[in-house]
Amino acid sequence: MRFIKFFLLLGLIILAYVAYSASKVIYKKNQIQKEISALEEEAARIEKNNLDLKEKISYFESRDFQEKEVRDKLSFQNPDENMVIVKPGLSGREKSEVANMAQKNDIEAEDIPIYKKWWSYFFKY
Repeated sequence: MRFIKFFLLLGLIILAYVAYSASKVIYKKNQIQKEISALEEEAARIEKNNLDLKEKISYFESRDFQEKEVRDKLSFQNPDENMVIVKPGLSGREKSEVANMAQKNDIEAEDIPIYKKWWSYFFKY
């Protein structure tokens, strides 16, 4: 009987060691799998970023973009085009001064454009 108990105890110890080793291997496998998944996601994200950058590069190298930049930054135009320059309007203070000058010069209120009247009404200084 002692012999059987000894082998049974030895078998349980071996079984526990095998279970411990197997669980250790499974845990390590799961950790490696998580790391692989994270790296694959990062690779996909980098690939998408590369595609976006390639699209931007192709756009920046395109003729349309170059023409737009030349027109915007260097004020160039094609020979068959006409350029229109829009000057900014009078500021609030300047409009008030115009209204005051109009009153000083005995210009009737009807001679002042309506937008100047509204401007001086809302933005008096």
